[in-house]
Amino acid sequence: STSMTSLADGSYVFKINATDIAGRPAPEVTRTVVVDTGIPTLTVTSSHGLPTNYYDSSISPAGTAGDGTGSGIDNVQYSIDGTTWVDFTGTTSWGQAIDISSLGEGSKTLRLQALDNATNPSGITPVTYMIDRALPAVTEVGGATRYVKVNSIGLSGVLTDTNGVDTVTVTVKKDGVDFTAPTVAFGTTTAICMAWSTSLTSLADGGCVCMIN
Repeated sequence: STSMTSLADGSYVFKINATDIAGRPAPEVTRTVVVDTGIPTLTVTSSHGLPTNYYDSSISPAGTAGDGTGSGIDNVQYSIDGTTWVDFTGTTSWGQAIDISSLGEGSKTLRLQALDNATNPSGITPVTYMIDRALPAVTEVGGATRYVKVNSIGLSGVLTDTNGVDTVTVTVKKDGVDFTAPTVAFGTTTAICMAWSTSLTSLADGGCVCMIN
């Protein structure tokens, strides 16, 4: 056995020769060893593959990886749980759809890393995203049908969602014809709950259908 220390990065060729007691040479053995102490790089060019950060059953990150003058990229991996690592399709250019249907709702972190042929890791790159499968719920306190004896009406209620609320719109048809949409005001709001209200005035007699979205 033998060893060499303090080698700089680069490619080394070892030629191993031996003879027996009678001086006859054995066939030469050649070994190439690449010393690579550099760290590969990982770049995420598409965090999710979709225009927003909210997903249901899959997420599709993509990107590139490089190792400069080192040993080259061996593989790029992802983990959806921080424990089990799976190889991506591709090395210097990588990406694919990842099944996240087994995960529950809420904020999640996808972990990415590249390994070169010398097993140097790039370091973990986290990508945060949200899983949102539950539909939002909107309520209106007045009931499905009401009769009023004045020419105005108020509507109000609450919008809720397990991951976050956005907005409420109200559209109106008067006797089957589109009516000017009222402005919706928003009251007390938290990340998952929003109070809303609106009103219609100067209404003529007849039926109005208000659609709340």
